[in-house]
Amino acid sequence: MKEPISNPPKKVRHYGFLKSTWVYFTLMLLLALICTFVLSAAIVTICYKLGWLSVIPFFSAPFISFLIISLVGGTLFAVIVAKVIADPIKKLRDAIRKVSAGDLSVSLPVTSNSEIAQLTNDFNQMVHELGSIETLRNDFVANVSHEFKTPISSIDGYASLLQENVTDEERIEYAKRISESAKKLSVLITNILQLSRLENQSFVAEQNTYSLDEQIRQTILTFEPEWSRKDLILDIDLEPAMITNCEDLLDRVWSNLIGNAIKFTDNGGTIKISLTVSSEYIVTIKDTGIGMTEDVMAHIFDKFYQGDNSRSRQGNGLGLALVKQVLDLLGGTVSVKSQPGVGSEFTVYLPIYK
Repeated sequence: MKEPISNPPKKVRHYGFLKSTWVYFTLMLLLALICTFVLSAAIVTICYKLGWLSVIPFFSAPFISFLIISLVGGTLFAVIVAKVIADPIKKLRDAIRKVSAGDLSVSLPVTSNSEIAQLTNDFNQMVHELGSIETLRNDFVANVSHEFKTPISSIDGYASLLQENVTDEERIEYAKRISESAKKLSVLITNILQLSRLENQSFVAEQNTYSLDEQIRQTILTFEPEWSRKDLILDIDLEPAMITNCEDLLDRVWSNLIGNAIKFTDNGGTIKISLTVSSEYIVTIKDTGIGMTEDVMAHIFDKFYQGDNSRSRQGNGLGLALVKQVLDLLGGTVSVKSQPGVGSEFTVYLPIYK
C-alpha cells in the first residue's frame, strides 16, 4: 500500500487584479492596441515632419479617429473574447478545487465541441471514475466489517450457550457451529491476505512446466464429495497440454471456478469442463445453474460482491476477485456469459510462453 503524501503541494499565490485569467488576457490585448496606436501616431508625426504629409489635419483626423474607434472596439472585443475563453477555465479551476476538497459530485456542463469543452468532458469523466472508486472503497470497508462481524458474533453466541446447562447433543451442535464459523473466518482472512499480496505483486517468480489437463482433472476430483452429493453430471473434455506457468496460482483459479459451478448448480444439473490449445490455452467451465443477470455480471469480479443473496452465506465474495487478479498477473483473461435460469459459462484464456 502506498504511503499517503505527507507534504501537500504549496498553494499558488494570486496577485491583485491578475487573479482572474480573463483580466490578464484583456490587459494583454489592450496593451497591444495601445502600442499599435502610439506606433501609428508616431509614424504619422514623422511623416509630417519629413514633409511626406503636407496636409496633416485633412489626413490625420479620420486616421486618428479610426484608431480611437479601433482601440475602443478592440478593447470591447478583447473583453468579450477573454470572457468566452477564460470563464470556462475559471469554472474548471473552481471545480478542481472542489474535487481536491473531497466533493466528487461536481459536474460541469459541456455546450460545445471546442478543446476546452473536450477538457471539461474529460474532467467530468475523471470525477465520475473517482466517485466510483470511492464508492467501491466504502463498500469494501463495509463488507469487510460485515464479513468479520458475522462469524465472530456466531462464535461468541454459541460459546455463551456452551457455558449454560445444555444437553450433550446441543453441546455437539454448538461446538460444530463454532468450528464452522472459525473455518469461515480463517478462509476469509486467507483470501484477503492472498488478494492483498496479489494486488501488490508485479511479477511471478516461481514458474514450472506441468500438465495443465492433469491439474484441472485433480481439481475436479477434490470436489468429488460435493458433485456426488448433488448428483451432478460432469462432461469432461480436456486436451492434453503442457504449460509453463505458476502452478499454485492457477490452481486457485480452477478451484474457484469449478467450486462456484458446483455450488450454484441445482441437483441433477450438468457441468461441462473443456480445455483446448490453439494460439493460447482456452479453458471453459459451463454449468446449468441459476445464471446471472447483466447487472450481476458487471460486478462479479469486484471484491465482496455477491449477486445471489440467497446463497451469500456459502462464500465471501472474494473468489472471483482472486481469479481476476491472478489472471491479470499471469497475463491471462477471463470472460463470462450467463442467463438467469439457464446457467453460466466462464472462459479462461492463458498465453503460451515459449
